[in-house]
Amino acid sequence: MAFIYDSENTGNDNTFLDESGTYNVAVSNHKVSQTSTGKDMLTVDYTVLDGDHKGQTVNYDNYVDGEKSKWRINRLIKKAYGDKAPNGYKFNSLDQIGQGVTGKAISIKVEWERQEQGKHAGDYYLVVKSIDEKLPASMPDGKKRPGTENRTYVTTPTQTAANDMQYSKVQPLNQAANQVMDISDDDLPF
Repeated sequence: MAFIYDSENTGNDNTFLDESGTYNVAVSNHKVSQTSTGKDMLTVDYTVLDGDHKGQTVNYDNYVDGEKSKWRINRLIKKAYGDKAPNGYKFNSLDQIGQGVTGKAISIKVEWERQEQGKHAGDYYLVVKSIDEKLPASMPDGKKRPGTENRTYVTTPTQTAANDMQYSKVQPLNQAANQVMDISDDDLPF
């Protein structure tokens, strides 16, 4: 019996959030590092708490300790702690802030933004645009990564030295829908 591959019918086991919108999240991880200009930076990852995207993550939201961006760190503290952090409280470090907000439930609004520089120039990533208190429910807006609409993808397997199966870069499949494609058993990864 023939099988027709449907790239849209694969379930939702994506680890990373793939749709913009406003989501209830918890800070799941944090790390402190320095920017290329030597400023301290807190980087946090978020995990979606509810809805169809529950368990998916938004990673690498950066909070730079600089004069023009201190407001973002203050906003994160205010939305995560509410009135429990008194005005004027002195945190000893960005790591202390990261430890304090880890596990706290907040909401974030994420939008697709195009990377303009570096090796990923031209690629789109979800970027946190605002932070607020937790909402009654997450509200995805239906917008998937730009440039991926109506595409079908195929991965090509490659063998590593340890003979473990890995997949090379994903390439668009340029065949019409429902067109018969010959795939030999040697091309299958199982």
